[in-house]
Amino acid sequence: MWLPPQHQIPAGIDPNLQEGAYNHPVVIMSRIPSPEGLVQIFMITSMGSRGIAQAHRPDWAHWLKYVPIKPAQHPAMPDTQLCFPDNCLPLAKNSYVNIRQWHSVHLEALRPYRLSGGEPPILGGASFKSLKEVAAFVDLYDPNTSKRLKEASSFEDLHDQTKRSKRLEESESRDGSGPLPEMEDLEVDLWETEQSDVYISLASLMLLVLLAAVFLHLYIKSKA
Repeated sequence: MWLPPQHQIPAGIDPNLQEGAYNHPVVIMSRIPSPEGLVQIFMITSMGSRGIAQAHRPDWAHWLKYVPIKPAQHPAMPDTQLCFPDNCLPLAKNSYVNIRQWHSVHLEALRPYRLSGGEPPILGGASFKSLKEVAAFVDLYDPNTSKRLKEASSFEDLHDQTKRSKRLEESESRDGSGPLPEMEDLEVDLWETEQSDVYISLASLMLLVLLAAVFLHLYIKSKA
């Protein structure tokens, strides 16, 4: 499927994503839509037709967030390629599924991916299953998904939304205009922030204990 440019999506169903996320092919991951008509999607990127090795620095943790669609290749996933059935035409460019973050959009906002001749490109069953496993995807709109998994996935999504908001603020402060880099990673981690708070609290506690020991020593000495 295709997520069209933002101006082509009715305001009532606009997912309000960052600018660089629109006008991209997508993979629908949800088995069924939510009661509101929402589905979860992963974005597909061509890396500007450069391939992942040229588009990004050799950062293995970052690279592993992109799963190649045949004939695209991935230096860190030599045995992993998502495939379309034989009757489906390939995508216009070598592409990768970005599994860093899923997005929730109205199914009505998506358009068919149009190619001249052949069937629209849809991942084969084995490839779709492989993608779900590699991405550790949790279908929030599937009634068979456990409540515990849904809550865990929602917390992780909130964490990633915080990272994206931070990236947006820094991008705007740099140049004030222009689209964000396509799905670039910004290492702003809530866990690191929480750990810093813990370290500060422990340091304060240790200081209080030390002061109490000093005062106790002085008190005992004065009574001697």
